[in-house]
Amino acid sequence: MLPRRSRPACLLAGAVLLLSLAPSACGAAAPADRALVALVRADRAVHLSWRLLPADAADTGFHIYRATGDEPLRRLNPAPLLATTDFVDRGADLTRSNHWRVRPVRRGREARNGGAEISLAPHSPSRPYVRIALRGNYRFSKVALADLDGDGRLDYVIKQPEQVSDPGVWKPSETTFKIEAYRHDGAFLWQRDLGWNIEQGVWWSPMIAADLDGDGRAEIALKTAPHSPIFRHPSGRILDGPEYLSVWDGQTGRELARVDWPPRGNFEDWGDRVGNRASRHLIGMARLDGRRNSLLALRGTYTTMLVDAWDFRHGRLEKRWAWNGDHDTPPTRGQGMHGLHAADVDGDGREEILLGAALLNPDGKLRWNLGLGHPDIVYVTDVVPARPGLEIAYGFETAQRSNGFCVVAAESGRILWGCAHTNRHIHSQGLLADIDPANPGLEFYGGEKFLTNRWLYSAADGRLLSLEDLGTLAPIAVYWGDTHVKPFVTREGRLALYRGPELARLEGRIIAVADVLGDWREEIITSVTGELRIYTTTIPAACRHVWLMADPLYRSGVAHAAMGYLFPPQLTRPLTDGSGH
Repeated sequence: MLPRRSRPACLLAGAVLLLSLAPSACGAAAPADRALVALVRADRAVHLSWRLLPADAADTGFHIYRATGDEPLRRLNPAPLLATTDFVDRGADLTRSNHWRVRPVRRGREARNGGAEISLAPHSPSRPYVRIALRGNYRFSKVALADLDGDGRLDYVIKQPEQVSDPGVWKPSETTFKIEAYRHDGAFLWQRDLGWNIEQGVWWSPMIAADLDGDGRAEIALKTAPHSPIFRHPSGRILDGPEYLSVWDGQTGRELARVDWPPRGNFEDWGDRVGNRASRHLIGMARLDGRRNSLLALRGTYTTMLVDAWDFRHGRLEKRWAWNGDHDTPPTRGQGMHGLHAADVDGDGREEILLGAALLNPDGKLRWNLGLGHPDIVYVTDVVPARPGLEIAYGFETAQRSNGFCVVAAESGRILWGCAHTNRHIHSQGLLADIDPANPGLEFYGGEKFLTNRWLYSAADGRLLSLEDLGTLAPIAVYWGDTHVKPFVTREGRLALYRGPELARLEGRIIAVADVLGDWREEIITSVTGELRIYTTTIPAACRHVWLMADPLYRSGVAHAAMGYLFPPQLTRPLTDGSGH
């Protein structure tokens, strides 16, 4: 339990945060699974946690049952649990097998459907994570979270091994990338080899998993190339040959459709002689029609920028539009980011495409261009609660005399506040999260790559809060404790509150953050040799919320984290302490 002084009031039963369930970005159109998880804590109590679903009424409570060994189920709570969707069972005999059942209750009546069950074997170890064993002693570099079979549970699609090269600091690939799929219960589904014409690096083979045709099951979309011949330049790089946008079946890995990737042309025309700028690829999706996901294939970050939009319908990829920033007046060049965000910035139900410092409308036409160059830090959410609509928080790698850190109105690109100091090279993902209980709302953190300068701002108004180093240029903040204030992970793997106690230690490289299991708190997925680990909290909650993946902006953020930089997902409206912050 966290210190009481750091625990603001939470939204309790009867005031549950309701989030609209948009068409799926990860493949589960209407999840019916509670994602119940049971973990043995260090004190040998068992922490149970489950989802509150969008269809649940605000007065829905829950009964918790346990059966030990061959004994019958026995209810553990005298009255329906209304305040949270977790429970600490301190009485289980862990030397024997145990089985738990959670059932929803409304108006005194227990529902037959919509419950969940889980078991633990005798002498189950105490650990704060769920483990999925990989097929060998390797690590992975990316993971896509998607419901591959339509059962309402998120499955895992990984890209392995871990080696990550960059076109700007290129090194030869040591082997080929493999894509592997695992069910949520750890069962292996399939593997496909991308071959030697896809180089080992984060920018050569972006992938995303989403329900693209509306059937409730996710497909895998990614950049592919022929396996042979090998189109290798004398420098050793792959700078020639066909490149494709492919769609694979999520359950089998079978290719369903293939079209050409946005063209490379002459790689030197992109601005260098080594293929750095021509080899910057991203993939994404957006609800361009307000209903179903369209695929986005992108090429270019630092100079020319290309985007092709495709619809996957009836087993085919049909082109919706193509955009070339060089054809804008004036040209839109060098405004790209190392990722992609899709968000409905004007409230019409259709999603716009945030390329970095430029925004495209759903019809593929430029909406606005800041003209400030390439940003490394880019987050979209309700940064300024007093103002209607969404905002974007930026930190620019491109040198600026001012506004290197800034917050802009998402619908117009108007700068709402910007820093007055200069910057040379703001680097990495930074942080946008509520980490400081003393400051209302979100905090915004980032720093220079080649200097020791660090800045922590009040995100809503740009007040400088601190110049301290948080231990990394990209601390990963998560909903984890019993409040809405987020602890964050330092470079050493310490999950700790800002100027507060350590809550956990993590092993492995952080690959993804999402509300995958259990209640509304988030999980941290790490890559450890031979396994995928899903770290989850065992701290008792003080409130409850609907499954965060029901928020379309959050769900889109989770999907886009399968490629590019890891930008932890943002809610349309960050969870608050009830005071309006």
